[in-house]
Amino acid sequence: MRSSRFESFNPTRLIQLQVVPMKSKLPVGFCRLLMGAAFLVVLFVNASAQISFIQVTDPHIFDDTWPEDSRREDKTGLVSCINQINQRVDAGANYSFVALTGDLGIEALVTDIDLSNTGLVNGKLQQGATELASMLAQSKVKRWFFVPGNNDVLKEIPENVKYYHLFMNLLGDTLRKMGSDISVVDLCPADNSNLAGDSYSSSGVEKLGDYAFIGFNDSSFKNSKEEDTGAKAATNPAARVEENYAIQKKYVDQVGEQLKRSDFKFAYIFYHIPEIDDPYFVTLKPTDKALQPRVKNQPLIGNSFFYSSWFVKSEVRDGWSQVVMNPRVKGLFAGHFHDPKQKSYDSFQWILTPSYVPESFSKLHVCPPLALRFQRDKDAKAMVEQARGFQEVYLAEDGSVANRIFWLSKTGWGLSSEAATAEAQVARQFELGDFYERNKQLKEAGAAYQKATDSTWPPTRQRALVSLTRVLNSDDSRLDKYVAAPLRAGWSTGVSALGALLPALILVSLLLILSPFVSWIGGQRGWDKLRIGPIVGSPVEGLGDSFEQVLIMIHGRMIVHYKRRPMLSGRQLLPMLARTQSDEVPEMVESAVPGIVGKVMVWLYKQSERPRYAITGAIQVSSVNSSAIFIALQESGRYVRTWHPGSSLDDVIQSEIKLSFDALRFLVMHMNKRHGQ
Repeated sequence: MRSSRFESFNPTRLIQLQVVPMKSKLPVGFCRLLMGAAFLVVLFVNASAQISFIQVTDPHIFDDTWPEDSRREDKTGLVSCINQINQRVDAGANYSFVALTGDLGIEALVTDIDLSNTGLVNGKLQQGATELASMLAQSKVKRWFFVPGNNDVLKEIPENVKYYHLFMNLLGDTLRKMGSDISVVDLCPADNSNLAGDSYSSSGVEKLGDYAFIGFNDSSFKNSKEEDTGAKAATNPAARVEENYAIQKKYVDQVGEQLKRSDFKFAYIFYHIPEIDDPYFVTLKPTDKALQPRVKNQPLIGNSFFYSSWFVKSEVRDGWSQVVMNPRVKGLFAGHFHDPKQKSYDSFQWILTPSYVPESFSKLHVCPPLALRFQRDKDAKAMVEQARGFQEVYLAEDGSVANRIFWLSKTGWGLSSEAATAEAQVARQFELGDFYERNKQLKEAGAAYQKATDSTWPPTRQRALVSLTRVLNSDDSRLDKYVAAPLRAGWSTGVSALGALLPALILVSLLLILSPFVSWIGGQRGWDKLRIGPIVGSPVEGLGDSFEQVLIMIHGRMIVHYKRRPMLSGRQLLPMLARTQSDEVPEMVESAVPGIVGKVMVWLYKQSERPRYAITGAIQVSSVNSSAIFIALQESGRYVRTWHPGSSLDDVIQSEIKLSFDALRFLVMHMNKRHGQ
């Protein structure tokens, strides 16, 4: 049942609001080409991706037997996935690792055998490890990270994670004996500091530069198992919640301890079961038998969380909320879902529970499964729609995450139709750019590469920037030969006073000529852009960041709502968030151009990208369990309206959600009024 607090968010009330687009006198493409040329002629930087990796989850190669045995097809799917990743490596992708976030099905290897027979247990696990090793040995990505899933732990009993630990050790040993250079990294290794040894996990960390990748063992967080039919479980469905509380709280605390380290800037957490609603549960009514243990135990697990994939004590969830709200945590990567609808992984619009912290939406990325498990009906027929695939992830220099899903279909691997179309258009621009560049038609090549920078995928966009820079810096380029080269030479050598003065004179002249033109471009291009923040939190600094995430989440929900209504025409009903897709340009200028020249170039570029609207503010917590929120809407630097409600600390998130919705709704109405609608 939805919480009544959720009713305040009703995007359908905006259905009639529409903003009439403004008409630009100059083609946007021409403006972008001109500005790009002006700013990139002095660059020599080779742009490259910061960190890229692949996430794979739920292959179920050992246990997928319902409604029929699909293990052979699942193994074929895993091999096909590895081959597809290899093809992308051959095409130039540079992946640092592959992360497999649980549910190989290790549990099945030790089910219905004599667990006291150590030789038999080791033999079964070795057989599975050998089979998986033969698949991984084909990978061109040499590092594989693993975390356990609920189907990797026998009966989902926490102590039984020891069989997962043993399997991981055997897998690494088997690969080494095969002569393979594949490295197996268990991100949830055995807790050697505990007397129980391999019966419990620890939270492992792998560092790559400023980035830390942390393992989190939540394989028991369902706290339920079909086989759990003992007397205690029958009389108290929440028995496991109480029994497993201590170790589950410990696993959350382990991650929190890792986040206290000072040897990295950004953290990314890998685990199996996401804390949000389960796509299956949201299709059920609260009176359904499957939900009754959760509904009846709401005081134990936290009100309104009965749709969640987690069935844990509220203290465990509270601890996890503190982890995900940590500003150093930039990404959460999980799996577990087997919903056959692809939209369940593209966005979280289907979620019913409004009580999750906003970071669980903004930071969480749920990868679709590889297995056929639950994607066939009871007659073992494949469903009309299936959601099987893997996730490609890019981490930017500022720690932000970009991801896209490659789907497995009957015809092979590919992006979604929309993403594939955009990628094909960009590929066409690269082909044109290469053709023109080979034929010394540098102006045309630059135009093609400039269009390729429109790609929403950061590595592709950076490749386009590199190509554009190369063309503009070509010895045969007139811009470089007659403008950029003398400017660079005069500025860097400083052989004489005239040599030092001439670039300054040219720079001042350019500023006088370009400033009005750049300001005009900025006004035209920024009218439908919104900057959120800064929102200052006091005395707790993270409060402001949390409020910004709430605004971003509500904005995303409203935008997606409108995108589903094709009868609405014109520009965006809400301004786009000003997450500049070409941050690489000012960064490259600042790193490549000395002193004042680089600063001026960056200033000009940012003037051409400035958003018209901004929401800023502050949130203040007093000592009497209350908070005061203040936000202001600005248009072109002018304050349009302010809001300053109060709230108790218990309701601060709900107040932020309502205030975010009110501010964004007012902005839409303001835009309509401004354009006479």
